Amino acid sequence: MMKRTIVLILSSTLLIGVAFAQKAGEEGTPQAGGAGKKKTLEQVLTGQNENLLLMALERGNDKVKAECLAALAKKYEAGGKADDASLDKIILYAGYGVNYSAAIKGFQQDSTWLVRREAAIALARIRSDKAVRNLVDILRREREPLVKVNIIFALGEIGSPGAVQVLLDTLRLSQQQNILYETVVALGKIGSKEAFVELLNVAQEDRNLDVVRQASVDAIDKIKWN
Repeated sequence: MMKRTIVLILSSTLLIGVAFAQKAGEEGTPQAGGAGKKKTLEQVLTGQNENLLLMALERGNDKVKAECLAALAKKYEAGGKADDASLDKIILYAGYGVNYSAAIKGFQQDSTWLVRREAAIALARIRSDKAVRNLVDILRREREPLVKVNIIFALGEIGSPGAVQVLLDTLRLSQQQNILYETVVALGKIGSKEAFVELLNVAQEDRNLDVVRQASVDAIDKIKWN
């Protein structure tokens, strides 16, 4: 009886070992068609149809909206083109919840800022002058620094002279180094001579970080005088 029990235990151990070895082999071996490595949600969403993403953007919660906008941004970055209807929707979400007072509910932040940030990044990829007017208005009302940085980035990528005044106002009013840095970079991309004095002030201000002062020097060098 004892011998039979030992044999059964050894047999079970061997079977479990074989099962684990087979599982490890399956996970380590690429499947046919390159499907061995599982895709992330981000990769899957980026491969979806644009209209499907726009539909989910309207119907999903804030996190879904942010994910869909991030996927759209990657599509546009890869050379995709947004039609007027798509652009209008993304512009709308760049200002999504910007007037919402999170303090009413006792929070410092609300989830809508993630949506606005991703919408701004998508608009930076699209680079349409049509978005400038709305982005300028949103920048004046925005309070979340991470969103402000991305709106400024979008305005710089678009490169419209219509953004110069709000960017100059941002330089004068902001004390945050990341916002100052992104603003001088954006002004450098636009290259307007209207920015010369303000950029010079930033470049010579000792309290600014070296990287901010150098970005101001680079922006001055890009000014178009003709």
